[in-house]
Amino acid sequence: MEIFKIANNKIKVLFAKILLILYKFTNIDLLIKIRLKLLIIPSDNSRQYVGLAFGRSIFNEDIKAINSFSKFLSIDNLSMSYISESLELLMEEKISDINSYYKDESQRKLLQKSTIKLLESLIKKNNYKFILGCNYNYLLLQEIHTLSKKLSIPYIILLKEGIVIKQYSSTKISSNFQKDIPFKADKIITYNNAIKNNLLSNNIYGINENNIVAHGVPRFDFIFIKSKSNKEFKSVFFSPYPFEKKLFYSKSFEKLLENKIDDFHLDFIYTVAKNKQDKFVIKTKSASHYKKYVIDLIEKSHINKIPDNLIVTSQFNAQELMSKSEYICGFNSTTLIEASIMEKPVITLAMDKVTDDHDKMLLSLNPQSLFWTDFNMFNKYLYSKIQKQTFKTTDELIDIIHTDKGDSSRRIESEIIKSI
Repeated sequence: MEIFKIANNKIKVLFAKILLILYKFTNIDLLIKIRLKLLIIPSDNSRQYVGLAFGRSIFNEDIKAINSFSKFLSIDNLSMSYISESLELLMEEKISDINSYYKDESQRKLLQKSTIKLLESLIKKNNYKFILGCNYNYLLLQEIHTLSKKLSIPYIILLKEGIVIKQYSSTKISSNFQKDIPFKADKIITYNNAIKNNLLSNNIYGINENNIVAHGVPRFDFIFIKSKSNKEFKSVFFSPYPFEKKLFYSKSFEKLLENKIDDFHLDFIYTVAKNKQDKFVIKTKSASHYKKYVIDLIEKSHINKIPDNLIVTSQFNAQELMSKSEYICGFNSTTLIEASIMEKPVITLAMDKVTDDHDKMLLSLNPQSLFWTDFNMFNKYLYSKIQKQTFKTTDELIDIIHTDKGDSSRRIESEIIKSI
């Protein structure tokens, strides 16, 4: 059955590409609408309240969790990239940036008209009762709230941003949000109280005590209910992309961090090549440039090609990989929090006077944390005979994940139903 499902999805994507080509030659709007409908990933469940989520990266895992644990909700998923691409085609002109958009009434009217034209009939026909997004500041989704008001259904943001393993994370959370962009939705749900309080303190127009609530991380619910899997991999390495990670630190350390993150990758790859008896995975984010960064590093190294015992992928489910791995490696990532919940030892990059706060916080979350500082340390850590420490849930971990009861999805379900 799974093979037929995959084949069916591939046929849909192929047909959607054909429709896109036809539209470019004919300018018939109906082709774009049919294409978008084809690209919706329907929920496997049929429940009382059906909603539409605008899917994106890790947010897809949150949607999967809500669909799995909810009693009354079914959420279909439509990739945000498909919506953005379709809107750009319908508008026939590019909006340069979000700040100029809010200063130009003609741009706002054009996007509003295009959003309604693209999505109104689809939402009505599928009888969606709510719309779910993962951030409120995406340029091409600024008129979704106008559409939801027209249809009298709630538009809710389940914010996928803000979890950072740093003691001074509150100052860094604010850098993800532009204070002059108004919040245009009915409710915003955050992963924890620190993110919620940070947003409130930023005085963002439209966000207030009455429309913001913290309820935990839905995808973490899987971790709390999963039994421990057999170990298939010695380690999974969640690839940190240097040009993003350096933004969390002082500008004076940027070049140093870039080089150190390169070395962090290379030492892992060299360790893989030395230990052909074990299997390893490097997991990247989905966009092609993340995987290209890793492949380029390998090709420039003395190894020249991907070792036979290494999988480099953006496709596998992160939690499945962690459950099947003995060690989890990464840097300033929520995957290290998930690994802590799973009681797994983690290995992370550490730099004196640069990552001190990060290291201290991680150690408070997971006593099995190991800190990589130079070459040959992966081989030492992964193959040492040191007794692993006993794990216990800490107050610091609870502050980040909000709840360790595995009930975040049900909490969010309750908020959505209240809005409906």
